[in-house]
Amino acid sequence: MTKPIRKPRLTKEEIGWIAGFFQGEGSVRIENFRGHYHGHICVSQDEIEPLEYLQKHFGGSIHRLGAKEALRDNSQWKLHGLHALSFLRLVNPLIKSPTKVEEIKVFTTFMVTENEKLKERLVLWWKNRIRLRKEKGR
Repeated sequence: MTKPIRKPRLTKEEIGWIAGFFQGEGSVRIENFRGHYHGHICVSQDEIEPLEYLQKHFGGSIHRLGAKEALRDNSQWKLHGLHALSFLRLVNPLIKSPTKVEEIKVFTTFMVTENEKLKERLVLWWKNRIRLRKEKGR
């Protein structure tokens, strides 16, 4: 059973902080899991308190990442599916990074479309984006 999507009551200042924090520390992802593509967002951070703040207001999960999984020990907050889409709709108007805005647009289209051909094209776009980033060393 799917958990209901949280609609937190936040001030404009809180939403602004969340959007800025996500823009700097967060990522939008479409990944293959057991043969199916799914969307999620994640935020990695050395300090766990900001991640607990996000979890309190939006749900999701927090995982500790060791040095083998990340460049250094840190924690990661993840939010999946429609919950991630709801979060992105809240922060998107405040995101200033053209790259992040484009990723949110692709993610949103991927999440809401039922057109399988379009989903396949979006997945290809996403894979190409990842490949280009790896080539650039980002």
